[in-house]
Amino acid sequence: MKRRVALAVSLTFALGIARLGLAENLITFEMIGVVTSVEGASSGVVVGDPFVIRLTYDLDTPDSLPDDPMIGGYVYDSPVAAPLGFAGTVGDLAVNSDQAEEFEVGIGDNSPEGDMLLAAARFPSPAGKMYIYVMLGEYLTQTVFTDDSLPTALNIADWDVAWFGLRWGDNDVRGDILDIRAVGAQVLLQQLVLEVQDSEIADGVAQSLTKKLDNALAALEAENGEQRADAVHKLAAFIQAVEAQSGKKIDPELAEMLIAAAEDAILSIVAEP
Repeated sequence: MKRRVALAVSLTFALGIARLGLAENLITFEMIGVVTSVEGASSGVVVGDPFVIRLTYDLDTPDSLPDDPMIGGYVYDSPVAAPLGFAGTVGDLAVNSDQAEEFEVGIGDNSPEGDMLLAAARFPSPAGKMYIYVMLGEYLTQTVFTDDSLPTALNIADWDVAWFGLRWGDNDVRGDILDIRAVGAQVLLQQLVLEVQDSEIADGVAQSLTKKLDNALAALEAENGEQRADAVHKLAAFIQAVEAQSGKKIDPELAEMLIAAAEDAILSIVAEP
């Protein structure tokens, strides 16, 4: 992952961020909901817990079922590196499918099951091997999709069912998705600022990290392409600062989460036109 970020930084510096032909054509959707069912006593998740899960895929991924006009299958080679796949929280449980053994997205357009989107990943985690999925289905009008390509927009109001699930060991957590929104680099950075401010990082360190993120946000919001490119370098400085304090004034697990979020933001910046 860090090699990908380093490559993004170097290429951005050399070419400018406005058009980077080597970038993936990534899109991220944030799915917000509430846990409705929990099986297994060791999950730490309870019914009623909120979840926020981000799903990221590459719009340029080829369809593995090109001869089927109703079903699109988009499969990613293992290991699947972040930000592709899933990341987020379920209650107090952090979820990140980085280095997934499996990740695929299926699209149904006027299929026998209706219009549908099913995304799933299997990946290692500190709690053991996890399986995560989201499923959207519309069975009555079947007018959500016009073909079986990967969608660039998702609206929760279009779907009859919208489910989320997470399984590992003897734990099985399920929930209803209540809202879906597209996420860009600016939103990812704003969320990262809140994560730093809400953490238990010492005030002086937290203020320094927040200032770096604020500077990155300001550069990202600029109309000038060179200033937008500078946002990547400011995020790289944020990552270096977190790495320097990991195990000292920042808990190593929190440091890893902050670094992963900053790397996601960098790749999102590079992927945006």
